[in-house]
Amino acid sequence: MKNIRKYFMITVFFITILIFDIIVSKETINKYIHPDYDAEYSEIENRMYSKFKELKNFDLSRFFNSNVIQEDFEQSLADNFIFSEDIRYFFKSDFKLIKYSKLPKKICKNNYVRVDGDYGVYDCDDSLVYYPYSKNKFYLQLQKNLKDYDSINKNIDTYYYFVPSSYSFDFSNNTSVVDVEEEMKKNFKNPYTYSSLNVSDYNSYKKYFFKTDHHWNYKGSYQGYKDIINMIYEQDDINEPSSEISFKNSNFYGTLSIVSGVREFKEPFSVYEFSLNEYDQKIIGTYGVPNSNVYKFPELYSDPFLYHYYQYYGDDYSLVKYNFYNPDKDNILIISDSYIKSNRELIASHFNETHILNLNEYISDFEKNFDIKKYVQENNINKVLFLCDLWILSGNNFDIEWR
Repeated sequence: MKNIRKYFMITVFFITILIFDIIVSKETINKYIHPDYDAEYSEIENRMYSKFKELKNFDLSRFFNSNVIQEDFEQSLADNFIFSEDIRYFFKSDFKLIKYSKLPKKICKNNYVRVDGDYGVYDCDDSLVYYPYSKNKFYLQLQKNLKDYDSINKNIDTYYYFVPSSYSFDFSNNTSVVDVEEEMKKNFKNPYTYSSLNVSDYNSYKKYFFKTDHHWNYKGSYQGYKDIINMIYEQDDINEPSSEISFKNSNFYGTLSIVSGVREFKEPFSVYEFSLNEYDQKIIGTYGVPNSNVYKFPELYSDPFLYHYYQYYGDDYSLVKYNFYNPDKDNILIISDSYIKSNRELIASHFNETHILNLNEYISDFEKNFDIKKYVQENNINKVLFLCDLWILSGNNFDIEWR
């Protein structure tokens, strides 16, 4: 009875909007709401018309019987009405008919199916990923930045560890949007060392990343830590986990779930724990949230709105220093973003002093570019590591040239 009433309300809702659209032309309304609206050409509405070929053979009975809907169908309907954003939000609410996890295999097998904006599912899986971005989104800025990075290579031992996020890898043909290693070979004239997380297909990606978040999971960050230490200190002993913990009923919903509104996919938040030597930590810039103790209390960490990657590993700091008191080891500067949060202490345990810089946070806090030459000289730094994804390598909001 509840289902009949729900579907009746949905039908009434759409009929009401349809009648209103017939009475009041969308063109007329758009001329007042959007002054730049062009009745002859509207990119938004042309998106609708471009779907007609796809929709003309659409089997509506199969659609409802299999509980299936795709972003393209949802978008094409919504775009033909005013209040389209409200309609799209309605579809993402608890009343939605969307069940992405139940898509027919012939639609999603070895394919992307769009969920919202830049996000989708791949290969009928119960995970969210980015659609692969265009090479043009990064390429020109990357070429410029590589010249700055090479100025650092020239003056100090520099290492690069690349994290292939889903937006930088096309699973449909198992190729990178940009071959970062090859671009470095072509553009760098000075010595450097490169390594990366081994993602060669969707299965290897799933092993290392969360189901609904763009960050690497505990297995991915641990693999990254091992790769980095083997790249810099081949003979160093690797820290082994003292325990593996999965917080039951933690129901981790990551950034991709939050932004897209899809709550069907979830997983328990899991971590490795380690026993490290004592160390000192100093945070410079805006003081962030330290690691939380909510994980001692199931009633707290089971909160479905808790963003576990942030809550467990702590905040993004502009600059944080670790001292593990290893005088025979190097002092290192690590330039990264939020990927470093989950293994910063692990990596720092192999050095004397470790200085970790988040360029975006630093510029926001201090409203100036980071002077890497000055900082390296004043802090006796003798190694630099870039732990980065494509966003950091091709960022256009900072200048890090060695001057």
